[in-house]
Amino acid sequence: FTNDNVTGNRIISVNLKGNAGNTTGIGALVTAKISDGSVRVAEVYSGSGYLSQNPPTLSFATKPSDKVTEISVSWPNGKESVTEISEDSSIIEIKQPE
Repeated sequence: FTNDNVTGNRIISVNLKGNAGNTTGIGALVTAKISDGSVRVAEVYSGSGYLSQNPPTLSFATKPSDKVTEISVSWPNGKESVTEISEDSSIIEIKQPE
């Protein structure tokens, strides 16, 4: 599928680095706060494809005039982390707190 009506969107990719036993953060709920006041939410999950696995990278897109300002993660062990995003970030790696 292609969306030919929207061009120039900003995309930020989020990679989670979990602790031993769950290094990709499966089960984490990730919330992206956008500069226009909206939020986007995604969950890291696996095993939903036929004979395949989902990639652990989450992607969030915004309009060209907006940006992701903050990423908050609810980790499977119940801990939370919040990461402020700089203007030029396009790939973010977030480590699970101990």
